[in-house]
Order: sequence, then C-alpha cells, then structure tokens
Amino acid sequence: MNRIVAKISLLAAVAILFAGSLPAGESADSGQLVRDLSSGKPGARANAAAELARMGPSAAVAVPSLVDALRDESIAVRLEVLLALEHIGPAARSTVPALIVILQSKEDRLHLGAVHALGAIGHDSLDAAGRLSEFLAATDERISVAAAFALARILPGDAEELKPAIKILVKAAESKHRAIREEATRGLMLAGPAAAPQLGELVGHFEENPNSAVAAAGVLRHLGPAAESALPALIQALSSRHDLVASTAADAVGAIGPKAKAALPGLMKLLHSDHPLLRTHSAHNLGRLGTEAKSAVGELTSALRDKDFNVRREAAQALGEIGPPAKPAVTELVRALEDSSHPVVLAAAHALARIGPEAVPPLTALIKDKRKARWGVVILAELGEGAAPAVEALRGALATADEDLAREIIHALGQIGPAATESAPDLIEILADKDSKLRVSAAFALGNIRSAQAVPILKELILDKDEKDPKLPLVAAGALVLIENPEGEHVKIALPKLVEALKDKSDSIRREAAAALRQIGVAAAPAIPALVQGLNDPNPAICIDYLWALTAISPADDSSTLIHEIITLLSASQAQVRYTACYAAGSLGRGAGEAIPILEANLQDHDTFLQVASAWALVRISPKKPQVAEECIDPLIRGLTVSDARVRAEAATSLGLLGPLAQRAASALAEIRNDPDESVRSAAAKALQRIQHASSNDPQQQRR
Repeated sequence: MNRIVAKISLLAAVAILFAGSLPAGESADSGQLVRDLSSGKPGARANAAAELARMGPSAAVAVPSLVDALRDESIAVRLEVLLALEHIGPAARSTVPALIVILQSKEDRLHLGAVHALGAIGHDSLDAAGRLSEFLAATDERISVAAAFALARILPGDAEELKPAIKILVKAAESKHRAIREEATRGLMLAGPAAAPQLGELVGHFEENPNSAVAAAGVLRHLGPAAESALPALIQALSSRHDLVASTAADAVGAIGPKAKAALPGLMKLLHSDHPLLRTHSAHNLGRLGTEAKSAVGELTSALRDKDFNVRREAAQALGEIGPPAKPAVTELVRALEDSSHPVVLAAAHALARIGPEAVPPLTALIKDKRKARWGVVILAELGEGAAPAVEALRGALATADEDLAREIIHALGQIGPAATESAPDLIEILADKDSKLRVSAAFALGNIRSAQAVPILKELILDKDEKDPKLPLVAAGALVLIENPEGEHVKIALPKLVEALKDKSDSIRREAAAALRQIGVAAAPAIPALVQGLNDPNPAICIDYLWALTAISPADDSSTLIHEIITLLSASQAQVRYTACYAAGSLGRGAGEAIPILEANLQDHDTFLQVASAWALVRISPKKPQVAEECIDPLIRGLTVSDARVRAEAATSLGLLGPLAQRAASALAEIRNDPDESVRSAAAKALQRIQHASSNDPQQQRR
C-alpha cells in the first residue's frame, strides 16, 4: 500500500522547486591552465583551452588570457579557445570586439566558432548583430543557422532585425541534419511569439506538405502559450487526414493551454477517431486546457470505457485537470478504480483527488467497502484539508482496521491537518501504546494536525532514553516543532534530536528533520554543518530539502556558508536540484555574486524553466544593473506564460523589481492582468505600477 501512496504522491507533486552533482570547479588548477595557454607546444596550449572549456562559466578568470590566445599561430588552438569562450558564455562579454574582428577576417575556419561564442555571450554581443546578419545568407547551412540562432540569443524577442533570422530557423527546423534541427528549434523557442506566425503558415499548408507541417507544429508545441497566434492554423490541422499532423497539432494546441479553448470542437472530434493514438492525444490535450474544457466532461467520461487503456488513462487524467467542474464524472471514476490497467486506476484516483471536495462523499462511502477501502483512504489523504468531512468516518474505520489500513488512515488524518483535530485523542492513544507498530505514523500525524494536546507525550518521547524504536524520538521532535512556535521552550529540546536525525538511514526521517529545521529558521543554526554535509546525499530529494532548510537557517548577512555549495549544485545533473539552487542563490541576494556567471549561462539553456529560475535569481542579486535587466527580461516574459500560477506570479514580481529597466515587458504584464489566478493578477498590477511610476520619475527615462 505504501507503494500506492508513493505513486499517487508522485503524480500529485509539483515539480517546480523540488543526486549527485559534478562540482563546477572540478578540474585542473585554472592558474596553471592559463600559464599553459601561452607556453609549451601547440598540443599543450590546445589542451589547456579545451580544459577551460570543460570548466564552463567558472573559467571566467581566464578570459583575458583566452583573448590573447585568439592570436595564437595554431588554428587548432584558436578553435579550442573559441569553444572555451562559448562555454564560458556571458562572463566572456569582454571578448566581443575580438570576436567581431574574427568574423571580419578571411579565416573562414574560425567563423563558426566565433558565431557560436557570440551567441553564447548573449545580449552583450549586440554590437555584433549587424555582422552576424550578413552570415544569414551563407551557403553553408551550418553557419547560416548558427548565425540565426546567435541572433535569437542576442536580440530582444520583439526586435525587427530578428525576422530574417526566424525565416532561416523555420526552414532549418526540417533540415535532414539532426543537430541543425535541434539548434533551429532552440532558436525558435528563444524567439518566442515572433516565430509563431511563420510557423503557423507552415502548419496551414499541411495538405501540400505534411512533413513541414509536423516539423512546424512540433516547434509550436515547444513554444507553448507563446504560440497562440498560430492557433487558427493548428485548429485547421486537427482535421488533417495525416495522423501525425493531427496528433502533433493537438499537442501544440494543448501546450498553448486554456487560451486555446477555441480548439475544443476539433479536439472533441478527434476523441471519436477510429485511431486509438488520435483519441489518446485528444484526451491528453483536452486536459491541458484545464477548466476551459468543462464542456468535454461528458465525452471524457464516456472515454473512461474506451477499449484502449491509453485512452482510458488520458481521459481520467484530463478529468482531473479539469478539476471541480468534472464532478459529473465522479461515479465513473470510482468505477475506474477497478480497471484492469493499473495506470488507469492511478489516473482515476488522482483525478478524484483533483476534483476536490465534490468527490469526498463517494470516497467516504468506499471506506466501508473492503475491496476499495484503501483506495478511498489514499485519495482522501491526497485531498488533504478538503477531506475534512470524512474525518468522522476515518476515525470509525481506524478502530477496526488492520495494521496496513490503519497506517493509511493515520496518514490521511495527518494530511487533512488541523481540520482533523478531533482525531487527536485516538492518535495519542496509539502513541501511548508501547506495543503498537503505528506510533511513528501517529506522531507524524499529530505534528501535521498541530495538536497541542500531544505536546506532553511528544516531550516525554524526546527525552525517553529507553525508547526501543530509535525513529520515534526523532519523529516526535519534528512533530513538536510543527506544533509549537519556533521560539518555544520545547523546540530547544527537540533541536538536538533533529540534528541527529539528519544522519538517519531513513530517507523519510532525514527529509522530515530538514522540514522541521526549516520551520525553526535561524534558531536552528547548530544544524548548518550537518545540512551542508547532506548536500552530497545521493538522493536528490534529500539534497533539495537540505538546501531549502539552509536557505531558511543561514544568517542573511553571511553568504560564505552557502555560496560555494550553491555554485556546485547549479551544475548538478538533476534539473530539480538546479532549480532549487537557483532559488537559493537568489535568496542570498547580493551575497551570491559568485553565482552570476553560471546563472547568466543558464539563460541560454534549452530548459525554459531553468531560464526563468535563473532570471529570478539574477534579478535579486543585481536588480539595478541594465546589463542584468536586458538579459533577464525575455526569460521572465516567457515565465509569464507557464502553466504554474506561482511561477507566473514570481516572474511578474521579478519584472517589477527591475523597475523602469523592464519597460519593454509592460505589454506582456498588461496581458496577464486578467489572469485566472488572483496572485498573478496582483503581481502583474504591482509590477506595472513599479515600472510605470519609476519611469515617470526617472529623468533619464524621460529624456529617452
């Protein structure tokens, strides 16, 4: 049953801010490499440049020497130097004049490397834009596409000069060379809304050239909400006789999100296709429209009986994405809990939880059904506070449940939280029973319920040296922290146990300890060494939780404790770790200046969310620098269009922090003032006020 809970939780988790990593500076000594650049044989000089390239942004100290090495007599050395400058990225901005000279030279073997380096440097290569534009007409596809990609990285998304580059990238999106297609796709993603009209035209010719339509729709899918202007063409393509065209267009429509509600009729028609693949894509993308797809609830409910399990699974997931308006599907979703396909069962369970309180009555009834009782309890747990009406039924079932079901019921009560206060006496009774195997679960739940009644027994457990279960005092300490104010007297008793728990063998215990320490805040400073050590934990979830705790505990005026660990984690192999490291760097503010080179390099990454997270951090580290503002505006504008409301709100807030420097983001902020989420609307309004008010009072802005 615990595996079921884990899978349900995995489906429900928001992967926005939640392993080993490769340390950014794990290389030969940079000073020695700099010396090797100017001495020894050409092979040694080339190897030194290659090693600096491997170091990436952390090799920024070598930039002056690399500039000198651009005049090396060996073409092989100069090629490696250009590669190093590309990998260093924005921190190599001082090399732009030298790179422009290379573009103007007759040594065409160096042109491609110089183009790549200028693109990686980003907005600071603006002086090279004119020369790069000349390369768009190159007969060599590699260099024309590289120049177009570089311009997409350098120019603002609304720049008129970007249009010729977009034409090159659109054409290259169907190149026979995979590397060129990928580079074109990345460039079009960076160009954003400016690329959508031309891509829409290609999609519109789906009957004459289906392959081009598929390639264009694939890029529009990557653009997400920024592809809205191509929606009419995508809607037409849904009716294509070519299955791949129709399915790719459906995916692009779904990526646009709720603003693509005009595509509902076309998607619903696909739901009745003879081809299971098209029905699957239809159901999946109806769900991505969220509540705007409420008129499709009846059709999706019927699809829960489709003969293809993929269609049934996607239909269940879509109903969950639609949420409360999918209430009419509850009966069929409960029936789907008996589906022969386990993925369908999981999707149905998740959907019932997403529908919310409307699903509580039938789920409560399931508790009395021996075959489905566990499912009912697990889904109620996922509903959390919304399952409060089921507390009485859960308490009743707890009295007669077997050990496994009782553990799930206790977990559900804990997830419901303070609304399950009436269950505290039952849980305290379990906690007091030294023969019960459910005491750890009960302690967890009492902490989440914030039960003041449990404080005396939790305190006893923390101090009980004879307790046989070593986990129980640790869990009790965490529960006590959740119940009491961080300055409470009992929290001081709990702190040593929590520090000890950071080295426990159990992942769940270590994570709970980190969460409790984060709750305590700066008063938990004694835990800092153990938390720092835990950043090397092989479990990325542990690393993330420890980093979150450290950001809450570390003194605001002392960045030295964390900055080097954060820089290491910014290069971690797991995306979620990198996202959290960006947040941690931003939370340190100006004290995280050493992280700027890597964060700037992230702005050129193909991962849109990493771009947004890095821009968020940069704005908080250097909010008043025009150079930082220009680099961050486009990623933050893209952040205004992502599906998660919290990210949209943070992107808007960050643009507001830039003040008048973010003037060109005003129109994008104005568009989301009608966002369905109140926090986004509020953040957009405040950001616009800061941008416009600051601009009207800034003499420099007025002169412009």
